[in-house]
Formats: sequence, structure tokens, C-alpha cells
Amino acid sequence: MKKSEDGAPQSDLLYGFKPVDEAVRLGGFFEGDILYVARRQDPRLRALLGKARKAGCEVRQQHYGSLTQLIGHDKHQGIVLRRAQGITLSSLSEEDIFYAKNFSLFLALDGVEDPRNLGAVVRTAAGLGCRGLILAKHGNAPLGATALKTSAGALVHLPVLYVSGLPSFLQRLKEKNERLMIIAATGKAELLSRSLAAALREDDRPILLVIGGEQGLGKLVRERCDLLVSLPITAKIESYNLSVAAAMLLYEFLGRGQLAE
Repeated sequence: MKKSEDGAPQSDLLYGFKPVDEAVRLGGFFEGDILYVARRQDPRLRALLGKARKAGCEVRQQHYGSLTQLIGHDKHQGIVLRRAQGITLSSLSEEDIFYAKNFSLFLALDGVEDPRNLGAVVRTAAGLGCRGLILAKHGNAPLGATALKTSAGALVHLPVLYVSGLPSFLQRLKEKNERLMIIAATGKAELLSRSLAAALREDDRPILLVIGGEQGLGKLVRERCDLLVSLPITAKIESYNLSVAAAMLLYEFLGRGQLAE
């Protein structure tokens, strides 16, 4: 994994139709890019191949198996883009977006180790209107090709702020923005209800929702939060999948859910 000048991760391979198409739609082709395709007759590729030819991007016909060998698995849908400069993911050089005074929803992830979970959460967050994502540089899965593919290209839409340590950053952020409400989701906490979520929105304060990874929230992260909440679940099930829980929480906090009173 490469690094950009501002420390954001880069990956030089992007695969799957939606991620490649979205990256090209937003940024075009760069000098030195190579587009590998296994099926030029795929109707979804026509516009993309036209853009590649117009931009002078090299297009190489490859066997499906060759692309599988290139990226290490067969989830490429017959298209791989190699960026000459690497694929720089969205990042924030400043943290002032988190100084919002009125209601806005932000997301922080603590120890999400599976890049597919990370990509799925990013896709939901971008789709529901989350304003920004906080990720610690250590402990989370890399925002590489797998996360990009799972997010279906949504990573290029969601601003990401990389921090050295999440607990210390949360403390500093709270000191700089007293109106910010930091809320964490955990299994043993007050049940998040529709009325509680509505009251938090009506308070018109910015909310930073913290979601723990596969191993749960870290102790120091919990201590930096103003409120701990949990999701309703039957006794037969121990927990939800991480990306599913994140979707439910984001949906409800943004006022689109239908949790019980």
C-alpha cells in the first residue's frame, strides 16, 4: 500500500465495474493508466472504453484468469484499472469539518479489521448522507482495493480523516467543539429508540457516531463518549454483522428509521 503526500492510503489497482467507472467519472484517466478488460463486448464497458481511447489510456485485452492472477482473486468482473499514480482516496487535510455547530452526522470506526466490512459501512454512510469518516491509521483495515470494491466506488465520495489515535483525537475534538455529541454503539447500553434518536436530532447538535470493529469498542474510546447506545435484538442472536449494525444506526440517527418507541 502506497501513501499519498498527506498520508492517505493509495492503491494502484482498482477492480470491478462500479469502482472503476466511478473513479473515472470523477477524475478521468491519468497519464500512464492501464485498463485491463476480459470482455470488450460487455455493453457496460462501451462508454468506459470510449473515454479510455479519447484520453489515450492504454487498454489491454486479458483472459479472465490473468486478471484473477493480477489481483489475487476472481471478484474483478473482468475489468481492472492500474493507476500510474495510485488511487488516492478521499481525505481531509483539516479537521474543521467536525467543528459544525448544527446537526450533522459523522462516523468513526474503531478497529474494523475486515476490509469488506469497512467498504460496506462506507457505502452505507455515503448513501445516507454521512458528512465524514474518521479512521485511525492503525487497527483498521486498509482502504485498499477490497474496501474500494465493496464500497462500489463510494469511497471517492466520503471525506476521510486519518488520525494517529482515536481516543486522543476524540478528546481533542470534544475540547474544540463543545456542541459535538459523541455516541458509541455497544451491546450493553441504553436501547436506541426512535424517540431518543429524534430527541438527539432535535437538539440540533452535531453527532459523531462511533462503531467498534469485530472485537468491539476499545476501553479508552468508550470513556471518551458522551452516550452509549445499543440496538434491539432478540435473545436468540448475540449480535449483528458490523456493516448491518452500522446501517441500522446511521438510518435511525438520520431520521429515516422505524425503531420501536
